[in-house]
Amino acid sequence: MIGMDVYTGMKNGTLVKGRYRIGCPLGAGGCGNVFAAFDEADGGVPVAVKIQRDRTFELTRQFVDDRERFVAERDYLQRLSGIPGIPRYRDHGEYGDSQFIVMDQLSGEPLDGYIVNPGVHATEVAASVIDQLCEIVEEIHRRNLVHRDIKPENVIVGDNGDIRLLDVGFALPISFTPEKPYGTAGFAAPEQYHQGTPATVACDIYSLGCVLFAMLNLQPYGGNARDARRDAAAFGPETTVTVDPGLYRLGCEMVAVDPAARPAGSRAVRRRLIPFLPVPGAPRNPKLIGPDVTARYRKARCRR
Repeated sequence: MIGMDVYTGMKNGTLVKGRYRIGCPLGAGGCGNVFAAFDEADGGVPVAVKIQRDRTFELTRQFVDDRERFVAERDYLQRLSGIPGIPRYRDHGEYGDSQFIVMDQLSGEPLDGYIVNPGVHATEVAASVIDQLCEIVEEIHRRNLVHRDIKPENVIVGDNGDIRLLDVGFALPISFTPEKPYGTAGFAAPEQYHQGTPATVACDIYSLGCVLFAMLNLQPYGGNARDARRDAAAFGPETTVTVDPGLYRLGCEMVAVDPAARPAGSRAVRRRLIPFLPVPGAPRNPKLIGPDVTARYRKARCRR
């Protein structure tokens, strides 16, 4: 992965703003890439640098749109400062014509890699991941934002089992109507695909339900809910359920096509997750490979 990046032309070893030494790519997004870097002005502290892709003749209009998104993402990261599980904003600036944002670099592995471990996802493991995500999302909503892009590749499982949520590049204020519809297929709520639909808390609830089912190797509506009917069932009767039926029912409510049929918010989801979480003092799931997302619940002295 070391070398020139396909989007930004950024090379390993490049020095940005006279202090951020670029390393290996961490991931690619719709308007730029994220790189591991070291802050040489702060003793070599590891950071993550997200930089806008270069302007090209074909992408002149897109470049301007991406620039606006970078400014918005910077502002949203600052607004979300202090929320555990959200990378902390550190700095921003320009490199050539491109915008960049500097944030904390988070250690761990993406959920989309973690979920392929065989035999891992018992009820308690899936519930633990979603509960932690709900805790983060609840704080985002309290600050009047909707994330709008919750998906496994934007979720990091920390080395200690704590869950982190990345990429607020498509976030919007609650009730704001975007100029263009946006959604990641398989995780975006049906209403996100339609012009003139405002961003709501219900959009994130839908995406959280899709993440729950992704851990069970299931895709609601076959991975395409864009044109699903309001009364459509997320899964057919032949679906094999590998978790507690109660957790499965909650997940189906979260991915209801009708936003009004979903749980009212992250706190409502968390209350209903309590019966499926590990009890204090319970042993670690022997089938769990890698970080233990249930650790915080097994070590807790009491329930919420």
